[in-house]
Amino acid sequence: MRSLPVTPATSNTGHIAGQRNRVIDLPADSWRLVQAAQHEDRDAFADLYNMYSPYIYRYLLSRAKERMLVEDLTSETFIRALRSIRTVSYTGSDIGAWLTTIARHLLLDYLKSSRHRREVVSVTTYEEAMTDDTPEEAALRAEDHARLRNCVAQLTDDQRQCLELRYCAG
Repeated sequence: MRSLPVTPATSNTGHIAGQRNRVIDLPADSWRLVQAAQHEDRDAFADLYNMYSPYIYRYLLSRAKERMLVEDLTSETFIRALRSIRTVSYTGSDIGAWLTTIARHLLLDYLKSSRHRREVVSVTTYEEAMTDDTPEEAALRAEDHARLRNCVAQLTDDQRQCLELRYCAG
């Protein structure tokens, strides 16, 4: 269990009931916020959003790469969470796991849909377009990326998801 210091004016995790320099104890405080949100406390759900939306956004961005799509899916994740907040119960894990599951299902649904297949995808990513690499450097980087993808492909789904969450989703 980790603790994060929170200063409402400077923290991206939001503030809780206006208390300054309060330490948020994750997941204990997040589940207290869930309980408050289940009793229609709008500020509690707003605090959950402020705490978890950056993580959900990064999780989705690491998989989708399209910022507008990721923004839509992040919003939809919290809309669905709000609709079903009364049904969630304490499982011993952080509420972020539940939110990540919602986000993952939304992304998978999108990828399976025909909407995904009709969209045009640019071959060049922003990162590739902004580099000043020589063709040789670009080829070496592409080889490194291919080797890394091959190594990751040999991992189990759980191991792969653990790495993705650690290095891509914050």
